[in-house]
Amino acid sequence: MNNSVQTTGQKLGKVVMFIILLIMGLVTIFPIAFMFMNSFKSQAEIVDSPLALPKEITFKYISHAMTEIKLVPSILLTVLITVLAVGFIVILSSSAAWMMVRVKSKFAMFVLLLFTSSMLIPFQAVMYPLIAMFENVGLKNVPGLIIMYGGFGLAMSTFLYHGFMKSVPASLEEAAIIDGASVFQVYFKIVMPLVKPTTVTVIILNAMWVWNDYLYLS
Repeated sequence: MNNSVQTTGQKLGKVVMFIILLIMGLVTIFPIAFMFMNSFKSQAEIVDSPLALPKEITFKYISHAMTEIKLVPSILLTVLITVLAVGFIVILSSSAAWMMVRVKSKFAMFVLLLFTSSMLIPFQAVMYPLIAMFENVGLKNVPGLIIMYGGFGLAMSTFLYHGFMKSVPASLEEAAIIDGASVFQVYFKIVMPLVKPTTVTVIILNAMWVWNDYLYLS
């Protein structure tokens, strides 16, 4: 009897959960479906019957919208900015963290604390003064934007790299130097391959932030 009641209760719970998830799914999908459906309509047709199906399937309105907002050039420019900014962050933060780990001095610790403390400052707090400063020096453009993104991404990235650089054995670097490797060869062929997981993390976090940012572009 108890098993029967328990089974009925479990089934009822699953049905209720299914209904709730179904409603949530419909609420989530509706705006996307609404936008997709109206993308094939003219402005007059959208105003007259926003919830009705389009009278004809035509891509001319989508094509016109893409042309008006310059969608393709904008995406390509965003890709360029993201790739260059993230590359700048990866190279500079990893090399800085590597030097701070290997050069054990009070100055290196001070620089690390400086990087760490700057993580507490939201970039929105200094955005307008920074943009004004860049405009005064003629860098309110794509190169300046890349530099700004790179500068704000350095703190967290350096902090992440610093923690993982400690696990890289210094003996490997010393052996490579004895074999005639230069500092750049040690960095690119010994150190960076050993911190690939950190590099992937840094790339993902910064790429998402740079790609989704609109404040600087304004």
